[in-house]
Amino acid sequence: MPRDLDDRQHCPQKKTVGVDHLPSGGANPLPRRKVPSIFEDPAGAANNQPGKQPSPRTQPPEDEQPMASIPPSRQNLYAGDGHSALKAPTAARSSQGDALRAWFHSDSCNSRDGLDDYDQDYNAFQPLKNIITADMRHHIERRKQDDRQQQDRRETNVQNAEMPEAAPDAECGPPVPVDRENVSVGNQAVTLRLVSSGRLMIIGSEDQVIACGRRLADRLNCVLLVESNASASCRKTAISENLALPLIRGQIAGLSGFLGNFNVDIVIDNEKRPLTSLPGIDETGIDLVLDLSSPPHIQCERPPWGYFAPGGDAEALTRIVRTLPDMVGEFEKPRFIFDEPELCAHHRSRFRGCNRCITGCPANAIRSEGGAVKINHLLCQGCGLCAALCPTGALVNGYLQSNEMLTGIRHELQKPQSAVPHAPAVVFHEPETSPALLKQICSEAAAPVIRLRVEDISSLGMDIWFAALAYGAGQIILAPSSQTTPGMHQAINTQIDYAALILKGMGYAGKRVVLADGALPEKNIPSGTARGENKFSNLPRTAAAFAPMPDRRRLLRLAIEHLYDQGPRVQPHVALPSGAPFGTVRIDKDACTFCMACAQVCPTSALAGGSEQPQIRLVEARCIQCGLCRRACPEKAIALDARMVYERRVSEAPQVLNQETSFNCICCEKPFAPARLVERMATRLDGHWMYRSEQERRRLKMCRDCRLQDIFDSQHSEKYR
Repeated sequence: MPRDLDDRQHCPQKKTVGVDHLPSGGANPLPRRKVPSIFEDPAGAANNQPGKQPSPRTQPPEDEQPMASIPPSRQNLYAGDGHSALKAPTAARSSQGDALRAWFHSDSCNSRDGLDDYDQDYNAFQPLKNIITADMRHHIERRKQDDRQQQDRRETNVQNAEMPEAAPDAECGPPVPVDRENVSVGNQAVTLRLVSSGRLMIIGSEDQVIACGRRLADRLNCVLLVESNASASCRKTAISENLALPLIRGQIAGLSGFLGNFNVDIVIDNEKRPLTSLPGIDETGIDLVLDLSSPPHIQCERPPWGYFAPGGDAEALTRIVRTLPDMVGEFEKPRFIFDEPELCAHHRSRFRGCNRCITGCPANAIRSEGGAVKINHLLCQGCGLCAALCPTGALVNGYLQSNEMLTGIRHELQKPQSAVPHAPAVVFHEPETSPALLKQICSEAAAPVIRLRVEDISSLGMDIWFAALAYGAGQIILAPSSQTTPGMHQAINTQIDYAALILKGMGYAGKRVVLADGALPEKNIPSGTARGENKFSNLPRTAAAFAPMPDRRRLLRLAIEHLYDQGPRVQPHVALPSGAPFGTVRIDKDACTFCMACAQVCPTSALAGGSEQPQIRLVEARCIQCGLCRRACPEKAIALDARMVYERRVSEAPQVLNQETSFNCICCEKPFAPARLVERMATRLDGHWMYRSEQERRRLKMCRDCRLQDIFDSQHSEKYR
């Protein structure tokens, strides 16, 4: 019987850990050594010489003692008044310090003579602001990535040992238990606030908007809009004996927004203006939109909340009319996706790189803005496809507990199974998945079925699929629902194609990852294979021993390495289609000049230079095929080659893509640049007005120190000639 695993859980609130403040008092200061003061009595200093006893000082009569000078106020010190009075021996020590401080800030002290080479005002130092070199940014990102990897390794070592048993299911057998206590969440769930006052705009033909207005006017504040090519106008139209609604005729120039804050632009006098600029329209804006036009004005697979476009479906329109009155009030929307910009590979040094999350988002909630990926969390529907497609882990799905999910699958697969010819199949399904489809999957499966319910199957990536296969699952079946859009189907099928090629290269037969879109394909029959040849006999001999971890790419590498070690090992690597997040880099050695622009823009430090001689090295396991190196290369000498190398010792070992001998300075014989770069630079600058003489051309073959010395010597000799 199949067993069910429920993973519909919410992110718990992060516990707040108090920080103990340091005590207000500290350790006792060290005793200070007395320093002679210029205000001390010379006679008293002489009496305190070594070897002599201090003689008692005779006090003058009271009528002959000098009067203590009254120090001036501190507000006059910086004006330059009263400094001399503070130099008296009877002045207080604090007043003397104020006098010295005032003197140092006076114009007589704070002056510049112009004789020093560094005669500048360093009190107002100009900050660097956002000016930072590519090399500095590269090292900063490497340090942040190293810190993050160390934190992930520490978190991986702490795993739940066992999970409590759950109650059996009468239909599907005992579900896989899930411990919802002490769930470790990397990011804290954030709730967004949406407020709707019930102002509804109905867009369509005149008959449609009036008919819908009659059905909703008693519960919502409706505004009717009929599209027309004429200039926008607004008038009142009676929809009943006691009620008239504003009817707008005009052309819509733009429609965007979300529940409680929709922005509608129309054409007024051949200009694009907001709808609220029309007379008779409330300036509070639009909270809800019912779009009856065809095609709809917001054409995305998952439209924002508060926007309804039933098209020509009468039943859908009836359901929407019943739902709209409930969309009034204050709502809370969770923040599903958390981003870590320092890991993003979308933009480096004015070059565009990875954009998998932007093209894959079905809600159009992700865009490129200012060289960075920006997420509109009010438009995000929480499908998690962007996090599943992100190759660097810059996007994290806060509501997908992959560690707990894989721990439950691993625990269930380790249980003794009955004598069946195949290993258990893991079925991921959504809450809205058709029960008939799930029943068909359970009835047609030739092995036990472990069911796992997730909010969206698009949030599952290849790391979870391969980890489940490494733990002993025979097949991964994805059962979508009506909420899975065609674009999401395409993205999932693309990932399945990558997984199928990787498994085929290792020698595993059959379709190990299947998308059950409406109906299951032929059971476990690979293309070009007879029905009796596919028995899934080449399963891993032993289950993987590694624990789930938050680093998705490392988890995928560990799973592939285990499957490769346990499998037939058909070939050391397999070619993948263009766009896959794995591969290598090829360099045209004749065109490369070792400018190292590729290494400076690489977001994952896959490309780096040599330490002792000019080299370009590649760690293939880090390459995500973002294309930044190819776009940054001024010589167009870089090409990408998508593939998967199975052995970790090969993929994680630095490969030398290109190397060159160093050019030695003609003066000091110190290596300072690649020989090919110096030769090409001399060739390109031949005939340039700055390098006409032989001496100027010789400087191209000098290191920086010798070049500066040569320039100084030539200028000095011309000056005194």
